[in-house]
Amino acid sequence: MKPTPPLTTRTTTDEAEIISSLRLIADSIAQQRQTAARRLLTHPLYLTILTFTLYLVYRLVYRGPDDRGTLLTTWSGCLMASLLVAQYQTARYIEAAERTGTFRWLFQGDDMPPMKPADQPEYDLSSLPDHILVTALGDEIIGTLILRPERRTTPGAVAAGEDSGRGGDETVVGAVRAWTVRRKYRGLGVGRELWAAAAEICRREKWEGPQMARWHANAEERMYSV
Repeated sequence: MKPTPPLTTRTTTDEAEIISSLRLIADSIAQQRQTAARRLLTHPLYLTILTFTLYLVYRLVYRGPDDRGTLLTTWSGCLMASLLVAQYQTARYIEAAERTGTFRWLFQGDDMPPMKPADQPEYDLSSLPDHILVTALGDEIIGTLILRPERRTTPGAVAAGEDSGRGGDETVVGAVRAWTVRRKYRGLGVGRELWAAAAEICRREKWEGPQMARWHANAEERMYSV
């Protein structure tokens, strides 16, 4: 019987581990697409519209037994169209996954469009302000959390009538830009260990938090409005 590989949670600066972490984050966004599509296809309003459409087709097409083939073919087309609508509605998740799984996203932020690997500039990991936490099971990265110090303005001073030019007091918050665990290891406490490690960094650096960043990797609603 093979021994269980050690489970460790640590900060990493290793490029290969960072690349694995980015891929894991991108995979989690792609998985969101599957969840969003499933919720859309099972939404009561969506099912009501689909049912009404199928009934309307039946009323327009079916005149007798000879029309069964035509009816089934038309119904199949309607079902295929409904799947294409769900695919279109959730397409932004794939775009976001392609954008997030890159060094460009890691260094420059969340609003950058995707680039081809050949077009991406060289980045110096030593200049990255983020703390990249990983949980490794042996050599496999199964969880990751990206923590960035973020200056935020507290509006209390302005609200209290102080000099509006100050814009309030500034505090440094440990902002979590991404936090995910490989699917088959979810629910086992891996994410909790990553969050505890992030909290320890915040205490050590005297930051507030950790708190989820305003635009963390899995935050944006990426479905087109219906």
